Amino acid sequence: MHSKFRSTLSAVLVFVISLTLFPQSVAASVTEETKTDSFIEVKQVDDDSLLSVSEIEIDEEAPTLIAVEIYSKNQKSVNWAKINDMVVIDFLASEELDWESMGVKINGVDAQVKGSGDAWLASRIMTNGDVEGVVNFEINYSDLAGNQGDLVSSTSNGSS
Repeated sequence: MHSKFRSTLSAVLVFVISLTLFPQSVAASVTEETKTDSFIEVKQVDDDSLLSVSEIEIDEEAPTLIAVEIYSKNQKSVNWAKINDMVVIDFLASEELDWESMGVKINGVDAQVKGSGDAWLASRIMTNGDVEGVVNFEINYSDLAGNQGDLVSSTSNGSS
């Protein structure tokens, strides 16, 4: 059985987890003294013997976008777009991102987003409503633990 657990830590966090594969409930307590390398062990409640070597990762770090590039599918130049050309934003994150939290706008209009893990593409076809000039964009994202990344509206390679 594989499950994802989301949590926000403050000082002390107590997990109580019921597993369908085992009849007993298990519990683990995390304090500043027991927290090591952002992992905890899950132990049985009724005695101190180890139930399994399962680990729950505690992720408090916000993701970042480490590479962001924008280009067009214009036949003559990737630096220019006209009506009916596709504009693409290619971005790479520092960790796996949550698809459901992803939001990308190109020139203020929602873009189609594809990808998985830490590698993503957002695209949009340019229309009559797009004004001539630099194409603006915004990338809003979170990691699998729910940590919100900073809004990104510029490239990492100088493309525009």
